[in-house]
Amino acid sequence: MNLLLIKLTDLFRHPVKLLFYTVIPIISVFLLGILLEEGQRGIKVPIALVDEDESEFSELILKRMKGEERIQIIPAQIEEAEKMLLKHEVDSVFIIKDGFQKQLFEGKEDSIVDILLTDASVAYGIVREAIAAEILRLSSNIQAADWVERSFQDLGILKSSPDDLWNEAFRYTDGQWEPEPLMTANFVLENVNNENNEINESVIVNNGIENLYSPYIGIWTFFAMLVTILSLDWLVKEKTSLFPRMKSTAKGMTGYLIASIIAIFVLHLIQLFIFIGIGNYLEKFIVNISLLGWMAIYILFSLSIGVLLAAYAKNIGSFYLIAAIFSFIISLIGGSFFPVDELLKMINFGYFQWLPQQWVIQNGGPAPFISIVHAVVIIFVTWLAALRRLQENL
Repeated sequence: MNLLLIKLTDLFRHPVKLLFYTVIPIISVFLLGILLEEGQRGIKVPIALVDEDESEFSELILKRMKGEERIQIIPAQIEEAEKMLLKHEVDSVFIIKDGFQKQLFEGKEDSIVDILLTDASVAYGIVREAIAAEILRLSSNIQAADWVERSFQDLGILKSSPDDLWNEAFRYTDGQWEPEPLMTANFVLENVNNENNEINESVIVNNGIENLYSPYIGIWTFFAMLVTILSLDWLVKEKTSLFPRMKSTAKGMTGYLIASIIAIFVLHLIQLFIFIGIGNYLEKFIVNISLLGWMAIYILFSLSIGVLLAAYAKNIGSFYLIAAIFSFIISLIGGSFFPVDELLKMINFGYFQWLPQQWVIQNGGPAPFISIVHAVVIIFVTWLAALRRLQENL
């Protein structure tokens, strides 16, 4: 404990290091995040939308989808839409099936929208979520209007025609979705077709906010890994000068190393809390306890990688170079700078649990328990490998 306090005190005695490990990464994240947001505003993904129902509700969805900032909706017939998809003129095709409005009135949400994809389709997830939200909105409005009409009839206070009351209740409920939605939805739409296979899945509704992708969270994973690894540069210097003299001490090299790593971990946790506080204040992203835990695990992962790289680095220059290259490449593959989940699905690479950035960006991914197991295994193995290498150099 005394050694840990000494290391913590020593860290806070160097304001330049504190600035480099906390303030500078946060400023870099928000500056780059703002640039990415501005760059994305002018990008629109072309999507073909086929309205086979041609009902009031399907036209309403078409109208609202045209208002989406990142989507260019192209109304088309099915034959024309398929040709555009094969020519890669559109990213994907969404088909509002015949009977769409009727099924919504009957409370059925299965098999009402089809998706046509190719191997090059990567952005359909954004449109899927937008259409799912509109379906949820219409379905909720219908249920609310039905309940109002039924309640008025049961209480005997119906003074106008049932249709007028239903329409008024529907309009009132629909108005409650503005300016902010009452809830969001994550639908898995049925009949997702591509050139190689066909997947039929049921509808899933999630009445909560899902942190699908935030450029700020993604960029943070890059800078967090980089500065965490670089904060271990002292290990490269001390492993040959100080560690050999620790053989005769009570706690030895391992105790000294653990105390130093814990102190650095505390420092990066402070940086994490500052980043989260600023992000929440600016309303750039939403952080819950689960995401906070994954961000802390990510720091531990970066520390274990940093110790391993420092253990094998021959000099401080090579350590800095390897740390920068490693952080950039793994962050690029892991989706720190742009969403890669749809791209990885396209190439049939679904093992998000092995990508540390996805632990944070996907908030644990589709199987959080597996991600935790993978994280523990990777951290444990790299830590043992680093200790073994350091002991060999004594």
